[in-house]
Amino acid sequence: MPDIADIKVAKNGEFISLLGQSIAIGGQFVQVRGGFHICKNGQWHRYREAVPFDVKVYAEGPQIRVMLTSLSSRFSEGDYWYNHQYLTATAHLSLTITKHTGSAQDIDITTSPLECTGSASPYIHTLPSGDICTNIAIKSCEITLNGEEAYTTGPVTATSYPWTLHGVVSVTPEGTGEASVTPRTTTYGQQVTFRALNTDPEYWRFTRWQSGEISPTYTVTVYDDYSDTAIFADATKIVDFYIAASIDPDTQDIIFFIKTEYNRTDNPATVRFNLRYFYQDQTNILPVEQVVPCNGTELRFSPGDKATSLDAITDIDITVPAGFTKGDVTADII
Repeated sequence: MPDIADIKVAKNGEFISLLGQSIAIGGQFVQVRGGFHICKNGQWHRYREAVPFDVKVYAEGPQIRVMLTSLSSRFSEGDYWYNHQYLTATAHLSLTITKHTGSAQDIDITTSPLECTGSASPYIHTLPSGDICTNIAIKSCEITLNGEEAYTTGPVTATSYPWTLHGVVSVTPEGTGEASVTPRTTTYGQQVTFRALNTDPEYWRFTRWQSGEISPTYTVTVYDDYSDTAIFADATKIVDFYIAASIDPDTQDIIFFIKTEYNRTDNPATVRFNLRYFYQDQTNILPVEQVVPCNGTELRFSPGDKATSLDAITDIDITVPAGFTKGDVTADII
């Protein structure tokens, strides 16, 4: 049966296309779409409608997502029917993928039949275990239609996208402070920065991140979607500590000073740390564990060890009274 590209009628001396229009046949209106037949000079002709397509291919780590959309032509809405069902199309893709290791690999993907509804129809291709795809280059893209007697493939556009990672940040308890992450979207192996802000420091203070980070601002390299929660606490229940070490100039005894910054409670905290120091050309580590009142009173003590110089206070670990939260800890060599 011969194919035709258009069906026109004469009106007021000019020809008008009937494609996409509705005409009355047998007492009902029928839209002129793909597969429409018309008899001319005793011979039947078939109109084959060209279907334009847009194909988007997304790198998504362990999988590749293909989104196929049948586009609207000059007279349709992008939905195509054949034998009272949606027309289906199959995409055949030849790709070069970039893996997380930096290596490249050529692969071919053939989707399952996808409906031409005018909206994006998805297909997921899962990579072999252990393969992570971070970017894609399209070498070729072909579309095969099911229902070829009514339709033919029109123009096809194909676009690829790198693996986009998304960031989420939150605050707990809700409304006690602010938190942000920048950028909110990025690609594999890039750095993002989380920030927490005290907006009402008299009543609420940032204490830590749910991930374990304790600095209000920190930067991390991401390899997947990323999130964290800034944890704030009642400022009146936060205990800040000051720890210092010095040497008595007369006796060379090591002296420690420990106190809390505010009078929070008479209940004590347990402070543990290591002091690295030098004595008679020897490097030494002095472990310290001390019970300290949380009422702002300075505690001064000497364990009896002697030193010629002090290096650093390290490995600080503090247990605060029940109902309280450890806040900032400052350690000095004086």
